[in-house]
Amino acid sequence: MCFCIFSFLRPIALHNWKEILSVLFIAGMVYLNYFVLVPMILLKRKRVFFWSCVIVLLIGIVAAEMLLVDADMRERMVWLQGDYTPYYSTAPFLLFFRDASFFLLFLMLKLYRVKAIVLERVEKMVTSETYKLIIISPNEKPQLIDFNNIVYFLFENGEIVVILKSGEKKFKSGSLSELEKMIPSELWVRVNRQTLVMRDSIVRYTPTAICVAINGKEVSIPYYFTKQDEMISLLKAWNSDLYSPDDRRKEKTANEGHPLSDDLKRLLDYFNGHPDASVQQVAKDLYLSTRTAQRRMTELRQLGLLNSSKRG
Repeated sequence: MCFCIFSFLRPIALHNWKEILSVLFIAGMVYLNYFVLVPMILLKRKRVFFWSCVIVLLIGIVAAEMLLVDADMRERMVWLQGDYTPYYSTAPFLLFFRDASFFLLFLMLKLYRVKAIVLERVEKMVTSETYKLIIISPNEKPQLIDFNNIVYFLFENGEIVVILKSGEKKFKSGSLSELEKMIPSELWVRVNRQTLVMRDSIVRYTPTAICVAINGKEVSIPYYFTKQDEMISLLKAWNSDLYSPDDRRKEKTANEGHPLSDDLKRLLDYFNGHPDASVQQVAKDLYLSTRTAQRRMTELRQLGLLNSSKRG
């Protein structure tokens, strides 16, 4: 009871250096567990030896902490005119429970990290040997998707959206930078910060965007605004026959004379058939990120081609 009243995280100590030393005991145990016991013993399948070391380590830390504050506890009880026997009968169990909790927490973190590393290595090996991307989703069986069936990858809301030629979407954890290391560089091109396009899916490219085909429909993906010339040079070196210098972004609308791109015309056509669509629905149906859909809707409003009442 006395232990709980004064402190649950460390034994009662009258000197700060003793409390700091007690914390260092715990830090040392965590370090030993995370970097020594787990990788060098547990992962080598020496389980009995591992758990024996863990029990000895926990008992040793509890004994060290009890010895560290023994004199302080006796002195405190003299002041309080109390009996320190109940403290000694309960404190070791509470300390053991505390230390074991820290140990198990960092053990789970370490095992989770190890499993993630192993999974990443397997994924890279499968990708490099089969030229297929492995998709692992919760509550679903792992799927292998041929690179030839992928149009592009879109990073949105902290995950990768894999857009297939059929229009179907698959979701994958990770980042585009990690994906670039897995897929052979000759198969893709990084169009902008959020998008990585498979070269095999490109039907043409203009001075401002790459055009790909998804389920029979042409979709434009804009370049980095500051790297358009660099992208054009890169793509021309790869395949100059697909270059369309007559960028349709320069076309004029029949009634207003404003510059209207393929992307904006496609969005305008979409709203003609879905006047009440939300920005989320637009992004889903046109294979855009929510941010891109919202920006293009804003451009249409500024041109006076879309009512301001449209959601987004």
